[in-house]
Amino acid sequence: MSMTALSGMRASDISYVLPSGRLLLNSISFAALPNECLRVIGANGMGKSTLLKIMARRIKSTSGSVNVFGDVSYMEQRRTDPEIHTIGDYLFSVAQAEIARLRKRIATMESTLDSANTAQMESYSQLLADYADLGGYRMEAEMSKSTQDVLGSSYQDVSDLELDCLSGGEQKMLLLNYLFSNSASNLILDEPDNFLDIANKDRLKSYLGESAKTILLISHDRDLLESTCKKHLVMEERDDGTTAWVHGVRYSTLADARAERHAREEELLRRRDDEERKLRQLVASLRQAATISDVMASRYHAAQTRLDRFLKTAPARHRYVENTPCCVSTAAGRETLYCDATNSASPG
Repeated sequence: MSMTALSGMRASDISYVLPSGRLLLNSISFAALPNECLRVIGANGMGKSTLLKIMARRIKSTSGSVNVFGDVSYMEQRRTDPEIHTIGDYLFSVAQAEIARLRKRIATMESTLDSANTAQMESYSQLLADYADLGGYRMEAEMSKSTQDVLGSSYQDVSDLELDCLSGGEQKMLLLNYLFSNSASNLILDEPDNFLDIANKDRLKSYLGESAKTILLISHDRDLLESTCKKHLVMEERDDGTTAWVHGVRYSTLADARAERHAREEELLRRRDDEERKLRQLVASLRQAATISDVMASRYHAAQTRLDRFLKTAPARHRYVENTPCCVSTAAGRETLYCDATNSASPG
């Protein structure tokens, strides 16, 4: 499952406001470099899935920009489209929207196709040509390889079968097999290990380890992440929305890195508080003197202006989530719940 095409993803100052008016994501910037696996970490409700949808261009950010170099495939956390009924529908749900729409139009036309109707046949031929131009048949060939690998049958033989004839794990592995083997050079995965047993989690680990795609993912599995993704986007909640920073080494070192980062922030805030206290004291002392001297009045107004300017640039104060983040370990052939007693962002 190798990939040599142009790849990479970049987010610049991404912000997202919920319909309620609450600022969920605040000025998030990061880059997933070519052939790199970047894992998103954060407590529930911080907007991890929302960020992935923005990167996959399934929804638009309120502000900021997204750059994706090459094609991108996206797997959502759970199936939400009520129009997905068959295995074919499921596989095409991760395709470009225009290809999926053409596939449905072709299927609808084929159900009423009249070879004696010249106009209808011309329209049908044009749909097939458009489908081919967009890569629909190439995608079907890629899907057929995956259905053969996972189900032992070609895409044509299984595409019309009801999706519910497969277990949740079979559905997930079929889609993962296709996503890792198709021609898209970028891959966005929202909790790909859900519904997988230990054997299939090992298979997913192999996919991640062997892939040359640029990958952005959310996962709860500690072992999966320790052995694959070496870079993490850590999302943290502040009083003005969720922000993020990049931890560039293994997950096992994250707690220490976070503690050091928070300590630096606290020291900077302490110094700023000291500076604010001194400015307020200066303004207070000059306010009284300004009533009896024009010179002191000028100094008072200058000090007040300086204080006002200082207060306008006050940084947001982090509000860390009090929880005990947990993730699943599948070491030694069994699943174990692993909890890290640090505060702030959780693995999932």
